[in-house]
Amino acid sequence: MVSDDEGDQSASADAFELLRLITAKRLLRGRLTVIDATNVQLKARKSLQGLAKQCSTPVTAILLNLPLAICLARNQSRPDRAVSAQVIERQVADLLGSLPDIAKEGYEHVYVMDNAEDIESATVSRNPI
Repeated sequence: MVSDDEGDQSASADAFELLRLITAKRLLRGRLTVIDATNVQLKARKSLQGLAKQCSTPVTAILLNLPLAICLARNQSRPDRAVSAQVIERQVADLLGSLPDIAKEGYEHVYVMDNAEDIESATVSRNPI
């Protein structure tokens, strides 16, 4: 939406600003809002949680905790938007560093999926608040 190229890393700050704006507007209207982003760093999660807290909206975290080798293999199979191995290695390391304390970050629910089979067979249902 910001640069017409989802791989354009120079647009990240603007893209996340837009994400926060859209998220706030949806939450204020009581709409189900799903953020499909890595958010492996505490700072990124806290920013989005702050928006939810302002709107008195509970937050659920769904963590895809796959081994680095699987992440790298899946990245290489992406035909149009692979990222560097270093980016994936850093994301996996950041996620692993977050896992021990994520339950203390104020989520209503935390789901950790550790294998591809669970991820591929998962379903999500919404329960009214």
